[in-house]
Amino acid sequence: MTSIALPKQTHQVIRNLVEALLDTGRFKVVEASYSAKSFGNIRIVVASPTLEVRYTRDRGDHMLELTLGADSYSITDVADLIENVVTEISRTTDEEIAFLVNHWPEIEIAFSEHARPETLTRLDRLGRQRLRRMFPGGIVD
Repeated sequence: MTSIALPKQTHQVIRNLVEALLDTGRFKVVEASYSAKSFGNIRIVVASPTLEVRYTRDRGDHMLELTLGADSYSITDVADLIENVVTEISRTTDEEIAFLVNHWPEIEIAFSEHARPETLTRLDRLGRQRLRRMFPGGIVD
């Protein structure tokens, strides 16, 4: 499987996501940490040659991100892009995991070298729209 073991405190749904990504043959676990001293925080990073999926549990809050280089994108925004919808609220962690597992081929296509420029433009627009909904009247350029 992997030379980096997942922390034993990792929830089963996250383990299933990691297994699904590893099963593609293109991913490996590059980081897996747990800190009892820091409120039980967990961080897991699973990387392919071009994309990373990052899971963070920070003080009980769960966050999944898709990372390309130095830029990170919320799974809700990636799901909105792939499904061509705009959700009013962020998806739950379980919904985000199900999306990643069920739509991985479409995600790879969207982030392929050919499609990447349009994908990044659309993700930027979706991210700004989400911020405007979250902070109406705020400054989002």
